[in-house]
Amino acid sequence: GGPFEWLHGVLTSSGDATSLRSTALIAARLAPLVRGLPRGCAFVASHSLVALTVALANVTQNLVNLVIDNHPQWFVVSPRALNLVQGPRNYLGFLAKTDGADESTLRLAGHWIPKDILDAIDD
Repeated sequence: GGPFEWLHGVLTSSGDATSLRSTALIAARLAPLVRGLPRGCAFVASHSLVALTVALANVTQNLVNLVIDNHPQWFVVSPRALNLVQGPRNYLGFLAKTDGADESTLRLAGHWIPKDILDAIDD
C-alpha cells in the first residue's frame, strides 16, 4: 500500500499499453524476490503484478492468475499463466482482443466470493 500503491494506480489507470509496460517494468524488478521459490511449485496470484512477477522469474509452469477486473485490459493478464476471468463479458472481451492468439491461457471461471460473505447468505 501507501505511496507505491498510489503510484502504481496512477500508472495503470488508463488500461493502455503504458499500463502494461509499467506493470512489466515493476514485475521485472520484483522477479528476483520470487526466484528463491521451489522450482515447479503451484502458484495462484490474486493480482496481475504478482502473476507477471512470477512469470518473469520463470520458477513455475503452474501459474494461475485470478484476473482482478471485469473490464478486459491487457495489463491484468499474464503470459505463462492460466488467466481465470470472472464473467462472460470479460472473457469474450479478451477473446476478441486476442484475435485467436493463444486462447488456451484464458478461462471463464465464474465469480469468486469470499467465504465469510457466502456463509452470511441465508438459505
